[in-house]
Amino acid sequence: MRTGPTLGGSSRCRRLRSLIGVDFVRSEHPAGPDPRPTNNGAARGRSLMIALTSSRPVEIWVDLQEGAQQRALVTPGLQELDRRKPALTDIRFVPENEHRRGKLCVTIPETQPAGLYSGVVVDPKSGETRGTLSIRVARNHSTARTRTK
Repeated sequence: MRTGPTLGGSSRCRRLRSLIGVDFVRSEHPAGPDPRPTNNGAARGRSLMIALTSSRPVEIWVDLQEGAQQRALVTPGLQELDRRKPALTDIRFVPENEHRRGKLCVTIPETQPAGLYSGVVVDPKSGETRGTLSIRVARNHSTARTRTK
């Protein structure tokens, strides 16, 4: 039994169908909007608030597995490829719950050398990796130079 009229009637659909060998069918029950609740356009459980304390510019990349924001995550520290530089360790995760988003709190020490620091994010109960975290610490407090006479 057919679910609806074939969309193959237009010349564009006929060309596409001949290229990939697929017959397009219009469903009588098209997919509706995602039923999961959203918060400011972001799906719940997909966003993470970041609280950063740093006197220098910083870039942060967070890649977490789906659902990881609900867990109490930890990181053993973020390392720079140059092992002579100290690891970034003042990092903590606050899990999300029904009243708030998950939060990543990062403090960059004044004495932290510039560089790209990376590491894993771990579930402390299972020891399993739940994602990665990278932080680029800028060399200068400001990239703009001021001239004095």
